Amino acid sequence: MNRTELTQQFFDNLMAAKSTKIKHLHFEIYPRYRLLRINGRSAGRPDDFEIAFVDTVAKEIGYYLHVTKLDGDLGGKPLIHALPYRSTNWMHQFSMRGLPATILYDYLLPDFTAILSDGNPYAGGLFLWESTVSQTIAFGRKAYYIEESGTLRAIESREAHLDLHDELWSAPARGRINLAAISKKNLTLDANLPHLLEQLKPRMHIDTSKLVLGNGILNC
Repeated sequence: MNRTELTQQFFDNLMAAKSTKIKHLHFEIYPRYRLLRINGRSAGRPDDFEIAFVDTVAKEIGYYLHVTKLDGDLGGKPLIHALPYRSTNWMHQFSMRGLPATILYDYLLPDFTAILSDGNPYAGGLFLWESTVSQTIAFGRKAYYIEESGTLRAIESREAHLDLHDELWSAPARGRINLAAISKKNLTLDANLPHLLEQLKPRMHIDTSKLVLGNGILNC
């Protein structure tokens, strides 16, 4: 499945989600702001609404997803973005640079998810989450990114929530994996990523018998 098909699958699943309030949707990548732009409406609140099915797990993963209407260069189109969970002030805005849609995607396709990104410094590639990796990311552990060349980077955030944005979009990757195929059942690992499976296996439905180890060392 190529990136276009993966992206279409994302939106097909978004539209099919019974608990979402979105009735009409189109999308485009907006490179200048690195935002995933959507055009949707909800009953009674056409310009500012939440995606309801994420609220039920917002405290667990550390984020709310929110859609708001912005003016100016974006033409007033609604934008999806993430808000960090706060017991006293959850409306504090977090980031609008691609990550929100990725978290949303993870809940729609829990076994294997990927989405286009125009975010620097990894423009033109795919983000990849396996199972509940978005929860792992929310608590400051690891994220993964597939370059156009097929190289999968492992990115680790320093702290939960507030440092995640800087780490994901600015910091150098902490390791590399060569991706033999974009499928969780056929990954070839060729990198030195200590404790990779140890960290991820408890949070993922991963069949380790399908992982083919290369020259890298995995201390698990």
